[in-house]
Amino acid sequence: HLYAPTELVTRKKLERLYKVSLDEIRIHPSFLINKNKDDWNKIKLAKEFDWDVTVEIPVIPGKEKELRELIKYLDAIKVDYLNLNEFEMSETNADDLLKRGFHCKDSYSYGIKGSEKLALKLLKWIKSNKIKLNVHYCTAKLKNNVQLLNRVKRRAKNVCKKYDFITENGTLFRGAIYSKKDLNKIKRDLMKEFDIPNDLIEIDKEKKRILTAVYIVDKLKKELKKRELIPAIVEEIPTHDRLELMRDYL
Repeated sequence: HLYAPTELVTRKKLERLYKVSLDEIRIHPSFLINKNKDDWNKIKLAKEFDWDVTVEIPVIPGKEKELRELIKYLDAIKVDYLNLNEFEMSETNADDLLKRGFHCKDSYSYGIKGSEKLALKLLKWIKSNKIKLNVHYCTAKLKNNVQLLNRVKRRAKNVCKKYDFITENGTLFRGAIYSKKDLNKIKRDLMKEFDIPNDLIEIDKEKKRILTAVYIVDKLKKELKKRELIPAIVEEIPTHDRLELMRDYL
């Protein structure tokens, strides 16, 4: 599935996504923040295509009336389901939320005080009004502890190279060789002298290093140091920025 803020949704983009066989488009309407209901039409537009159309939105305390209106609308146009997320505070929005009077519900959670209470109230209202729309409530704890971990694991399987080792938490263990010398020449020499297959060694231009299997850098660490190369074992999260959790120089 693909997350899509309504500001970016157009018919042309939807047509392109549909042609590449997207299974589900998950719309994020923004009217709770900017009071612009034009994005409701974007949801209806997505319903013209043969895929799952779902909506995901934070449960913002003080927005009960608006949320009820949205739920009725989504029920009427028959979207596949609605995800109600516990409203959260993050590093990027904390200052703004505090200025607006929002606070975390306790010292152990990023969930905003009043969000969960409103979500449960909405679920009871949905049931009592016999609304047929499938609605799910996702707590901040579930999203951060379970969903994020599962996404990392899935991404690790999709992006891992033959030289990577995937841990049970979805992080990647890999061997790394650092040097300010010509990495292309170093790679060619190592492949030739130590018979390293091409799919087990690669130049990482972005981080200016050579990547290979952990057992290879461990086995060759003495030889690598003789050549003034720096062998290491690194653990990384398989995200776009490949956040490094650990670097152990050998």
